[in-house]
Amino acid sequence: MVKYIKNNHGSVLMVLLVVFAILSLLGTTIMGIGVTNIKMKLINSKANYNLYIAESGIDESYGIIGNLVDEAIKEGNKAVKEFMDQIDLSDEGPYVNSDGTVDYDIIKRDQNKKFKKRYQLCIEKNIKVNVENVSNYKNDDENGVFHIEINNKNIKFHQELLVINLSSEFSKDEISRKIEAKFKIYTPEYDMPYYTKTTVYSLPIEPVWNRTFFVNKDIDIYNGTINIDGNIYINGIENGGINLKGNNIKFQIKGDIITAHNLNIYGTNNIIKIDGDFCGKNLLTKDAINTLSIKGNYNEVSNKNLYIGDQINFDNLDYRKEQNKNDIIFINNDKDITLDINKDFTIKNRDIYGLIITKGDIKISENINYNGAIISDGNVEILGDGTKKFKFDREYVAKGIIKYNLINIFSNNTSDLIDIQLVEDIGEGKLKNVVIRDQLIEMTNWHIIR
Repeated sequence: MVKYIKNNHGSVLMVLLVVFAILSLLGTTIMGIGVTNIKMKLINSKANYNLYIAESGIDESYGIIGNLVDEAIKEGNKAVKEFMDQIDLSDEGPYVNSDGTVDYDIIKRDQNKKFKKRYQLCIEKNIKVNVENVSNYKNDDENGVFHIEINNKNIKFHQELLVINLSSEFSKDEISRKIEAKFKIYTPEYDMPYYTKTTVYSLPIEPVWNRTFFVNKDIDIYNGTINIDGNIYINGIENGGINLKGNNIKFQIKGDIITAHNLNIYGTNNIIKIDGDFCGKNLLTKDAINTLSIKGNYNEVSNKNLYIGDQINFDNLDYRKEQNKNDIIFINNDKDITLDINKDFTIKNRDIYGLIITKGDIKISENINYNGAIISDGNVEILGDGTKKFKFDREYVAKGIIKYNLINIFSNNTSDLIDIQLVEDIGEGKLKNVVIRDQLIEMTNWHIIR
């Protein structure tokens, strides 16, 4: 018969060992899960960091493209200036109508073409180099690898729109994040207003600037065809005034002539047509073979001479030198050319809108189409073959006076006022750039690749 001996000594130790083993296994498992979770969070943090760097590449590329658009607009404006400097305004040129007037619609059309062509060429040529140059981007993390790329095979505008596919990638710690976006770049119209304000000014209508010509000495005309749309005042020297010194001159004015002296016709076969009043001392012709007609009244001058020095304070013009402005205001297509107040200058072969004020003489030769006013304390000489057209544009001249703060140079002897609306570009630098980019650049299809 078998006998069992009951002995429980040591069983508690065994239970404890089993419990400790289980707890150790659980602890190790929990610790492993925690370490893995920490690693995952660290990886995720690095991935998000890399994603933010890649995303900043897209954002900065928007600014780089915006800077290029600004530069392209400047290049387009240069192209228009080059075009206007070389434009053919002869009677046989493509921009002159059969009646001798300038076709401004065709000029504006070709200005627009020149502007857009140069604008698009500038962007097509430079966008890939500028955008893909990593030195143009701010990246303080030198341990990572930043890469940005335009994925287009051909970079060309199509119907005034350029679409580029851009990718931005940043890699660090064996983690790579990549973002793609599509940019649309539009072509603006030439002289497109981006951001403006309008101010209304009340300006005295001075007799000095309110004429096509206000000349202290003489106007000497040697040849060519002269058309003046507006009133003129010539003080004149003794026995001078308006002097037609050549032959076969065609002189027509749609307005009044006022001179303290004479209209002298020295040559032959000249045609003079005044569609207004003539007020002066004498109408003198040295040859009977001239044609002269006056639609208005012929009045002999009785008032004293109106000297330009009594009407303009040239000292105020001299003061402008301290403002880095020379004393002749010569506004040409909204761009001013500075000249010396005491020197003569010549205008020729130009299409000009502006206001000229000078103590010196003025020589006008060959073809010219001038809209504005000319104020000279000296002589005006008109010479050379071709057509010279002068048209007084009160609003443009008044805007020039306001824009260049010239109101204080006039004597202000009148209470007659004119209200002028002056439209000004607002927002240089960043403000203007933002407005331009908002209109000309659009980012679409932003998405994460990895």
